[in-house]
Amino acid sequence: MAEIELAGFNHSSPAPVAPRIRLLDKRVTIYFFRELASRGSYFTRILGLSFLAPDVVKTILRDCHPIELTAKKLASDTRLPIVWEEQRARLGIA
Repeated sequence: MAEIELAGFNHSSPAPVAPRIRLLDKRVTIYFFRELASRGSYFTRILGLSFLAPDVVKTILRDCHPIELTAKKLASDTRLPIVWEEQRARLGIA
């Protein structure tokens, strides 16, 4: 059976690699998102909005968000946390 090398781990069987692939994929996704967000392009700012907590999205769509939370302010926040509780706190949505 062929050797598989992933993130410094060598395995002769693909079975134990599957959980590591998912973990590596998650880490790469988070790294990629943070790297893009730090550059501040329009695309990356809008991409970051796809990670908003579902209840935050509902609150905005129902027009129950704080009046100072505008689309411009939301799109310009390039360091919006990934953790939903932290998003709610930063955006003023309880």
